[in-house]
Amino acid sequence: MNKFIFENEIFYIERENSNITWIKIFPKKEYKKLSECDKILEKYL
Repeated sequence: MNKFIFENEIFYIERENSNITWIKIFPKKEYKKLSECDKILEKYL
């Protein structure tokens, strides 16, 4: 099953298959902590 769900210029989303399927959201720019993200990414999340 394909893990990739969505992508744009700011972030991408993957599906994690397990007993309960869930999604993972990743910013394209690397951050050590979510609190370091810029206002644009914060708005999307």
